[in-house]
Amino acid sequence: MNLDEIEDASTPAGYFRSQGYAWYAYPADESAPDCPFEAPRPNDGRRRDIIYYGPIDTATGLINRKRDGGYLCLTGSECAPKVLDGWEVEPAELDDAFEAHDMGTIRLVKEIRARHPELEPFHQYEIEGWD
Repeated sequence: MNLDEIEDASTPAGYFRSQGYAWYAYPADESAPDCPFEAPRPNDGRRRDIIYYGPIDTATGLINRKRDGGYLCLTGSECAPKVLDGWEVEPAELDDAFEAHDMGTIRLVKEIRARHPELEPFHQYEIEGWD
């Protein structure tokens, strides 16, 4: 077995690691659909603005006031993602213990402050996830 095979064997299925801006989407009223975004998942070629999104009902390390049915969304730019009617979105604030397990596992690798300190309250993070 060579080194590449060892590294591949230790990489979880569906692994990704990405940097971006974190957003917290939550239902604002009873009319909100189950998901804040239209059906296409990230990386399907139609949602270039969104790197990742998923429910975070079981998340730890979310500083924002937690609301039932909330989602974490990671975008490549500091522009808030478009959400469907009935949903609100705000910059996500994550601490070092951020981890969620609703759709696979996602966790915070690090906060990247030095690159864009002028963009507060927007936080740029590096996040990793797997199935």
